[in-house]
Amino acid sequence: MDPSLKKTGTNLLIETMKQYQNNSRGSQYNLQEAVVPGFHVYQARVKVKNELYTNSMDVAIFAKNPAMARQLLMAQYGKDSVITNVVQIA
Repeated sequence: MDPSLKKTGTNLLIETMKQYQNNSRGSQYNLQEAVVPGFHVYQARVKVKNELYTNSMDVAIFAKNPAMARQLLMAQYGKDSVITNVVQIA
């Protein structure tokens, strides 16, 4: 990332996600990097239904509160998905 760029929330979030990708050492979540001020890391279980299959997965997401995390996950996985166990992990 170009250091001359002003670190806005979006730029810092992108930088943090790049650090996550580069620093993953076999654990499911690597939370050593800084989180954007005002945001927290939430974990949730998402159950996605399709005509041919149903899949359940654990996901992590950056959000300001559990309701925002749920809304972002619903936007990503669709309104038919079932989102449970939204908990703050960092």
